[in-house]
Amino acid sequence: MTNISNTKIHDLFNIYLGIALRQDIAVHHYPYNTQLYNKLFDQRMAVLNALRMRDNDGRRALIPLMSHDNIQVRFLAATDAAHLAPEEAKTVLRSMVDQYWFFHNGDARRVLEEIERGTHDADWFLKAPKTRNLDR
Repeated sequence: MTNISNTKIHDLFNIYLGIALRQDIAVHHYPYNTQLYNKLFDQRMAVLNALRMRDNDGRRALIPLMSHDNIQVRFLAATDAAHLAPEEAKTVLRSMVDQYWFFHNGDARRVLEEIERGTHDADWFLKAPKTRNLDR
């Protein structure tokens, strides 16, 4: 991924959506492609950081993705924008827990509990050890 620090929010939104859809394919369709998923994860973190740096927190642009048709997109948007739309995020995550979506149930339950306890950290990715260059 090229340098995205000056990329417009609309373009970052589209990049994020493409990453989320490709992550879905990487892990939810056999054969699983963990290497691709990890690369896309790093790219998603870079996009989230670029959005976070925008005025009024550009991650706000992800809220409409909580109603996307693809479950992976909904899950990631609910997780990544929960601090901006907690009620919407809780609704999305609760539906995944209640319907027992196999790949998302555990993570959805964890994030839902964090939101309800007030401990969900939207900037967790900034605190993780830097082991890879996120701007690639």
